[in-house]
Amino acid sequence: YNSPHLIFAGALLALGLISLIGIFIGKKLCEVVPLSKIKLCAGALFILFGIMFLAGY
Repeated sequence: YNSPHLIFAGALLALGLISLIGIFIGKKLCEVVPLSKIKLCAGALFILFGIMFLAGY
C-alpha cells in the first residue's frame, strides 16, 4: 500500500474492465430480450432492493 499511484491505476483499470464487460453483456442481452422486459425487471429489482434496504437486510 505504499504506492497510491499504482493502486489508483489498478482501480481505474478494474473500473474500465468491468464497464466493458457490462456493456458487452447489455448489448447481447438486448439482442435476446426486448428492452421493455429489461426495464420491467430492472424496476422490479430496484423496488425489491429498496424494500430489503428498508427492512434491514
